Amino acid sequence: MSNPSQEILQFCKNPKLRERVDEIISNTKCNEDQQLEINNFFESRIVDLYKSAKAFDVVSSDLGLFEEELTELESQFRAQLNYWWIEIQSEWIRLNNLLNYKIAIKGERDPVLQAKASICTFLLSPVAQFLDQEELGANLDYLKSLIVRCQYEGLFKDITTEEDSNN
Repeated sequence: MSNPSQEILQFCKNPKLRERVDEIISNTKCNEDQQLEINNFFESRIVDLYKSAKAFDVVSSDLGLFEEELTELESQFRAQLNYWWIEIQSEWIRLNNLLNYKIAIKGERDPVLQAKASICTFLLSPVAQFLDQEELGANLDYLKSLIVRCQYEGLFKDITTEEDSNN
């Protein structure tokens, strides 16, 4: 069985990722601030993924765990990958919606949004191979339950005021 944390670590350290981001940035014809924004966007996503994989890899290699403990730990790591993937996929959808809105309503393309969406696209595919549809479904069900709690149980009601809801 492949070690997903090792494969994710290798993916994150692959110099072709940096080359791809540099290519995207150079193709956008953005100013320096926009280029920095795109670069920071990439760095934050890849660092999050790397840290998750590194944490699992360190724990699994340093503790001398039994096979069933390693299997449970790997399952937890895959759950983290599911949430990372959901986050990046959701971000890609949001970015594309914004791009389409700007094109349809304003008739303009936003190179920063396009670059960020492109980065999401090439980060998603390699991670998807480690996802399990049933586990992903369970993660999505959990997220839906949080929405229900917020909507119907009045979570965070104490931090909003009557005045806030009238505006």
